[in-house]
Amino acid sequence: MAPAPEPGTLPLTTALESPAQVDHQSTRLMLATAAFFLERHLEEGIADLGITPIGAFFLGLLADGPQAEIHDLAQQGLISNDVTTRETDRLVSLGCAEPHSSGGLVITNHGRTVLTKARQVEDELLRSVGHSPGLRHVLQTLIDQLRQ
Repeated sequence: MAPAPEPGTLPLTTALESPAQVDHQSTRLMLATAAFFLERHLEEGIADLGITPIGAFFLGLLADGPQAEIHDLAQQGLISNDVTTRETDRLVSLGCAEPHSSGGLVITNHGRTVLTKARQVEDELLRSVGHSPGLRHVLQTLIDQLRQ
């Protein structure tokens, strides 16, 4: 029997002895495990930028639009308002975002620079494990289809 995972960790899948074993794995668990490891590597890779993977995600949302309210960011990221507020406060304190005169937040030039660097780290991470950034399109298609 495998040892129980430590509290606060995912019950991660183990290395497979043969490729055929993949067919017997839980897709949900495999995606959760991949997300767990990706986030952990991203946290390490972008730590010197002062942001977290969630912060990078919010910067991406802010870069795509003229401004965004906290509750909109939370809803788009499926993240609680408390976590969203904490992350956006961090972005403001780092000078990556600033309050907009009509409400919400906007990305700053510094925020765009940080976002570009964070995306480069993520792209390089994907390449280093044999995947292209095009993996995002595959995952987005899966998400869109399952969301219906």
